[in-house]
Amino acid sequence: MSSDHETKIIKKRIMDYLKRFPEAKDSPEGIARWWIKCPERGVKKAIKELDREKRLTKIDDGTTNIYGLNDYKGHKKRS
Repeated sequence: MSSDHETKIIKKRIMDYLKRFPEAKDSPEGIARWWIKCPERGVKKAIKELDREKRLTKIDDGTTNIYGLNDYKGHKKRS
């Protein structure tokens, strides 16, 4: 299980990547493997939190969920 500190670091790494590549979209496996190179388990927890915070969009492609930046300007970042 990822610690809260590890999750916070992974969330930051995901959001930093999306700031550099705002059109990027990928599965949790792809995010772990290609974007930030860390264990998928930690990425899944971070994605769950980012999704709950409305910072990511989720697309169900029928076999897996694909995540990308939520560029909707009306959402508010929660601390």
